[in-house]
Amino acid sequence: MNSDLFSACVFCASWLLGGDHPAPPSFSAEIAAAYASMQRQNVSAGSSSDDRSDVTAKFTAVGLRDARPAPSGLGAGTPESELRLLVSFPNSHDEADEGAGTPGRIVATGGGRYENYSFLARRRVTPADSVEIGFEQRRHKITDLVDLGGSKFQISEERDLIAERIDYFAGARHRWKGLELAAAWNHATFQGKNNTALSVISARGHLDGAAVEVRWRKGAWGAALSAEALAGSLPVAAEFQPDFQSRTRDSTAWTEALSATLSREAGKWDGFVSVFLDRSRLPFVSLAVLGAETRAMDAGSRVDSRTREWGYELSIRREVAPGVWPRIFYRAVHGNETVALAPDGEAGSELRVRRGGRFPGNQFVVGLAAQFQIGSSGKAK
Repeated sequence: MNSDLFSACVFCASWLLGGDHPAPPSFSAEIAAAYASMQRQNVSAGSSSDDRSDVTAKFTAVGLRDARPAPSGLGAGTPESELRLLVSFPNSHDEADEGAGTPGRIVATGGGRYENYSFLARRRVTPADSVEIGFEQRRHKITDLVDLGGSKFQISEERDLIAERIDYFAGARHRWKGLELAAAWNHATFQGKNNTALSVISARGHLDGAAVEVRWRKGAWGAALSAEALAGSLPVAAEFQPDFQSRTRDSTAWTEALSATLSREAGKWDGFVSVFLDRSRLPFVSLAVLGAETRAMDAGSRVDSRTREWGYELSIRREVAPGVWPRIFYRAVHGNETVALAPDGEAGSELRVRRGGRFPGNQFVVGLAAQFQIGSSGKAK
């Protein structure tokens, strides 16, 4: 399993772009534990430097896999036939605080859960060709207790947040000697909801696009380049005080991502490093909501969020016994976000938001995993 399943960011690039280690032939199982965090900081001119928010999760996951290697020398390591199931349902915690001394200081904290799982089915059609289908769900639900400028421990309202991305894809893969090319149609469901006593902003709809992947392998070295793009519009329903009349309008939404991976085998060791770029535009904020955003939405503002992020991932694995591979992995993400906040038909404001922050990053995933081959042993190829 790659680390996308453990990301605290629900709407970042899907698992189609993640790096992975070679699959053991035949049946295998994997268990993993990871800690993930996503932090946002308001860095707008004149804003409180302490207006921060974060969401964290402690992930545990299990996976089952049945893989059949492609004929020797054909392709770049992707199995010609494969079934894979990954499941992870961790608890989460979030916090938001504008810092002591901020006028009308907003503080929030809450607990929730992620509901993440994915499935992949790949089937050989010819020695050089495979077809593949699958899906991945990343869903986060949390309830916050929010203090809107009151004294310490004074609760003003509850807030329900939902962030969900479900990807469905169908594609094909062709192999040459040491090279393979895959392309897939991707249909995704996006949902974002921010519901308080004073406002509701809720969006749920579908985006369509494609993903393309090129893989190369020569000897102990391997490389991959992947790209993904989704676009469309999402219906956004908003209700604000005092009348709470529902008003729905379609808003532009899209995501784009690019990833490059370099891998290497050395005896019983193998590992990879990936770098990636990720951009998105979404008409809601439903993860790690800032105090300034809470204030604006409760006052009747709609949201338009644009993100620009980059990151890297390192993963190292070693065969410690026949058919047993423990591994360690780390992923960090840095970037910026622009959040436009405006009531219907009126001029609004714009927030500049830092995502990630300090090196090596406040938006990261770190974890340990172990893979076990069931049946005949041997190094994954």
